[in-house]
Amino acid sequence: MPPARADLIRRPTSAGPAGPPPRMDALEALYGRQSVGVHRPDPVPRDVIEALLAAASQAPDHYHERPWRFVVFTGEGRRKLGQAIADSTHRCYPEVPAPALAAERAKPLKSPLAIAVGQAPPQHEHLQEIESICAVACAVQNLLIAAHAFGLASHWKNGADGDPEFKRAIGLRPAQRLIALVYLGYPLAPLPIPPRPGFADRTTWVE
Repeated sequence: MPPARADLIRRPTSAGPAGPPPRMDALEALYGRQSVGVHRPDPVPRDVIEALLAAASQAPDHYHERPWRFVVFTGEGRRKLGQAIADSTHRCYPEVPAPALAAERAKPLKSPLAIAVGQAPPQHEHLQEIESICAVACAVQNLLIAAHAFGLASHWKNGADGDPEFKRAIGLRPAQRLIALVYLGYPLAPLPIPPRPGFADRTTWVE
Protein backbone atom coordinates (compact mmCIF):
# COMPACT_ATOMS: atom_id res chain seq x y z
CA MET A 1 0.00 0.00 0.00
CA PRO A 2 1.48 3.40 -0.94
CA PRO A 3 2.37 5.58 2.08
CA ALA A 4 -0.17 8.28 1.22
CA ARG A 5 -2.96 5.74 1.07
CA ALA A 6 -1.93 4.14 4.33
CA ASP A 7 -1.97 7.56 5.99
CA LEU A 8 -5.41 8.27 4.54
CA ILE A 9 -7.03 5.29 6.21
CA ARG A 10 -5.01 5.46 9.45
CA ARG A 11 -7.30 5.21 12.46
CA PRO A 12 -7.21 8.15 14.90
CA THR A 13 -5.24 7.67 18.09
CA SER A 14 -7.54 9.81 20.23
CA ALA A 15 -10.02 8.06 22.48
CA GLY A 16 -13.57 9.13 23.13
CA PRO A 17 -15.03 9.40 26.64
CA ALA A 18 -15.48 5.63 26.76
CA GLY A 19 -12.03 4.81 25.35
CA PRO A 20 -10.92 3.99 21.82
CA PRO A 21 -13.69 2.53 19.63
CA PRO A 22 -13.42 -1.11 18.57
CA ARG A 23 -12.95 -2.03 14.96
CA MET A 24 -16.25 -2.46 13.15
CA ASP A 25 -16.91 -4.06 9.80
CA ALA A 26 -18.87 -2.26 7.10
CA LEU A 27 -22.16 -4.15 7.50
CA GLU A 28 -22.11 -3.76 11.27
CA ALA A 29 -21.67 -0.01 10.84
CA LEU A 30 -24.44 0.17 8.24
CA TYR A 31 -26.98 -1.67 10.36
CA GLY A 32 -26.03 0.03 13.61
CA ARG A 33 -26.11 3.65 12.44
CA GLN A 34 -29.12 5.66 13.56
CA SER A 35 -30.16 9.28 14.00
CA VAL A 36 -29.44 10.75 17.44
CA GLY A 37 -30.00 14.47 17.95
CA VAL A 38 -28.63 15.10 21.47
CA HIS A 39 -25.08 14.19 22.45
CA ARG A 40 -22.64 14.32 25.34
CA PRO A 41 -20.74 17.63 25.61
CA ASP A 42 -17.35 15.91 25.31
CA PRO A 43 -15.47 17.44 22.35
CA VAL A 44 -14.65 15.25 19.37
CA PRO A 45 -10.85 15.14 18.85
CA ARG A 46 -9.49 16.88 15.78
CA ASP A 47 -7.93 13.71 14.35
CA VAL A 48 -11.28 11.90 14.62
CA ILE A 49 -13.00 14.74 12.74
CA GLU A 50 -10.34 14.58 10.04
CA ALA A 51 -10.84 10.82 9.76
CA LEU A 52 -14.57 11.39 9.21
CA LEU A 53 -13.89 13.94 6.48
CA ALA A 54 -11.41 11.58 4.83
CA ALA A 55 -14.02 8.80 4.85
CA ALA A 56 -16.63 11.15 3.40
CA SER A 57 -14.24 12.08 0.61
CA GLN A 58 -14.08 8.48 -0.63
CA ALA A 59 -17.58 8.78 -2.13
CA PRO A 60 -17.98 7.98 -5.84
CA ASP A 61 -18.26 10.96 -8.16
CA HIS A 62 -18.20 11.27 -11.93
CA TYR A 63 -15.16 13.00 -13.45
CA HIS A 64 -13.52 13.18 -10.02
CA GLU A 65 -14.76 16.71 -9.35
CA ARG A 66 -15.06 16.12 -5.60
CA PRO A 67 -18.09 18.43 -5.36
CA TRP A 68 -18.41 18.19 -1.58
CA ARG A 69 -17.54 21.19 0.57
CA PHE A 70 -17.23 20.85 4.36
CA VAL A 71 -17.56 23.56 7.01
CA VAL A 72 -16.76 22.30 10.52
CA PHE A 73 -18.25 23.99 13.60
CA THR A 74 -16.82 23.30 17.06
CA GLY A 75 -16.60 25.30 20.29
CA GLU A 76 -17.77 28.88 19.85
CA GLY A 77 -18.21 28.23 16.14
CA ARG A 78 -21.45 26.47 17.04
CA ARG A 79 -22.83 29.76 18.36
CA LYS A 80 -22.11 31.36 14.97
CA LEU A 81 -24.01 28.54 13.31
CA GLY A 82 -26.88 28.94 15.76
CA GLN A 83 -27.08 32.67 15.10
CA ALA A 84 -27.12 32.03 11.36
CA ILE A 85 -29.97 29.54 11.79
CA ALA A 86 -31.98 31.98 13.90
CA ASP A 87 -31.37 34.85 11.46
CA SER A 88 -32.45 32.70 8.52
CA THR A 89 -35.57 31.58 10.36
CA HIS A 90 -36.47 35.21 11.08
CA ARG A 91 -35.93 36.20 7.43
CA CYS A 92 -38.10 33.36 6.14
CA TYR A 93 -40.74 33.53 8.89
CA PRO A 94 -40.86 37.03 10.41
CA GLU A 95 -43.82 36.06 12.59
CA VAL A 96 -41.84 33.48 14.58
CA PRO A 97 -41.79 34.60 18.25
CA ALA A 98 -38.57 35.34 20.12
CA PRO A 99 -38.63 32.15 22.26
CA ALA A 100 -38.79 30.02 19.12
CA LEU A 101 -35.88 31.93 17.61
CA ALA A 102 -33.92 31.38 20.82
CA ALA A 103 -34.59 27.65 20.49
CA GLU A 104 -33.32 27.69 16.91
CA ARG A 105 -30.22 29.58 18.05
CA ALA A 106 -29.49 26.95 20.69
CA LYS A 107 -29.85 23.89 18.46
CA PRO A 108 -26.15 23.53 17.55
CA LEU A 109 -25.20 23.66 21.24
CA LYS A 110 -26.86 20.25 21.79
CA SER A 111 -23.88 18.65 20.02
CA PRO A 112 -20.14 19.31 20.32
CA LEU A 113 -19.67 19.14 16.55
CA ALA A 114 -21.61 20.21 13.48
CA ILE A 115 -20.56 19.84 9.86
CA ALA A 116 -22.25 21.65 7.01
CA VAL A 117 -21.92 19.77 3.74
CA GLY A 118 -22.30 21.75 0.54
CA GLN A 119 -22.28 20.85 -3.14
CA ALA A 120 -20.37 22.88 -5.70
CA PRO A 121 -21.94 23.31 -9.16
CA PRO A 122 -20.66 20.87 -11.81
CA GLN A 123 -17.74 22.07 -13.92
CA HIS A 124 -17.48 19.28 -16.50
CA GLU A 125 -19.69 19.84 -19.54
CA HIS A 126 -21.11 16.30 -19.41
CA LEU A 127 -21.79 16.25 -15.67
CA GLN A 128 -25.43 16.74 -14.67
CA GLU A 129 -26.19 18.50 -11.42
CA ILE A 130 -28.16 15.54 -10.08
CA GLU A 131 -25.02 13.42 -10.39
CA SER A 132 -23.09 15.94 -8.35
CA ILE A 133 -25.83 16.13 -5.71
CA CYS A 134 -25.90 12.35 -5.44
CA ALA A 135 -22.13 12.26 -5.00
CA VAL A 136 -22.34 14.68 -2.07
CA ALA A 137 -25.20 12.68 -0.54
CA CYS A 138 -22.95 9.60 -0.76
CA ALA A 139 -20.23 11.58 1.01
CA VAL A 140 -22.66 12.41 3.82
CA GLN A 141 -23.60 8.74 4.15
CA ASN A 142 -19.92 7.81 4.32
CA LEU A 143 -19.47 10.36 7.08
CA LEU A 144 -22.41 8.97 9.07
CA ILE A 145 -21.20 5.38 8.77
CA ALA A 146 -17.65 6.32 9.75
CA ALA A 147 -18.96 8.31 12.72
CA HIS A 148 -20.84 5.28 13.99
CA ALA A 149 -17.76 3.11 13.55
CA PHE A 150 -15.79 5.56 15.72
CA GLY A 151 -18.37 5.46 18.50
CA LEU A 152 -20.15 8.70 17.60
CA ALA A 153 -23.86 9.35 17.15
CA SER A 154 -25.06 11.62 14.37
CA HIS A 155 -28.10 13.41 13.01
CA TRP A 156 -28.52 14.53 9.39
CA LYS A 157 -30.60 17.71 9.21
CA ASN A 158 -31.58 19.78 6.21
CA GLY A 159 -30.63 23.44 6.15
CA ALA A 160 -31.87 26.65 4.57
CA ASP A 161 -30.57 25.92 1.07
CA GLY A 162 -32.91 28.53 -0.39
CA ASP A 163 -31.44 31.33 1.74
CA PRO A 164 -28.24 32.74 0.15
CA GLU A 165 -27.52 34.86 3.24
CA PHE A 166 -27.56 31.78 5.43
CA LYS A 167 -25.11 30.00 3.17
CA ARG A 168 -22.79 33.01 3.21
CA ALA A 169 -23.02 33.18 6.99
CA ILE A 170 -21.92 29.55 7.41
CA GLY A 171 -19.08 29.71 4.89
CA LEU A 172 -20.65 28.41 1.68
CA ARG A 173 -21.09 30.33 -1.54
CA PRO A 174 -24.63 31.22 -2.62
CA ALA A 175 -24.23 29.11 -5.79
CA GLN A 176 -23.39 26.04 -3.71
CA ARG A 177 -26.21 23.85 -2.48
CA LEU A 178 -26.47 22.99 1.20
CA ILE A 179 -27.00 19.23 1.23
CA ALA A 180 -26.81 18.56 4.97
CA LEU A 181 -26.15 19.90 8.42
CA VAL A 182 -24.75 16.95 10.36
CA TYR A 183 -24.69 17.09 14.16
CA LEU A 184 -22.29 14.68 15.87
CA GLY A 185 -21.15 13.70 19.32
CA TYR A 186 -20.77 10.80 21.71
CA PRO A 187 -24.15 9.28 22.65
CA LEU A 188 -25.62 9.84 26.09
CA ALA A 189 -26.00 6.07 26.56
CA PRO A 190 -25.21 2.90 24.60
CA LEU A 191 -27.41 2.63 21.54
CA PRO A 192 -29.22 -0.64 20.83
CA ILE A 193 -29.46 -1.65 17.19
CA PRO A 194 -32.86 -0.39 15.99
CA PRO A 195 -35.32 -2.39 13.86
CA ARG A 196 -34.27 -2.19 10.24
CA PRO A 197 -36.49 -2.05 7.15
CA GLY A 198 -36.45 -4.83 4.61
CA PHE A 199 -36.18 -4.55 0.85
CA ALA A 200 -38.71 -7.09 -0.49
CA ASP A 201 -41.62 -4.65 -0.87
CA ARG A 202 -39.37 -2.17 -2.70
CA THR A 203 -37.73 -4.60 -5.11
CA THR A 204 -38.63 -5.93 -8.57
CA TRP A 205 -36.67 -8.88 -9.95
CA VAL A 206 -36.15 -9.14 -13.72
CA GLU A 207 -34.73 -12.55 -14.67
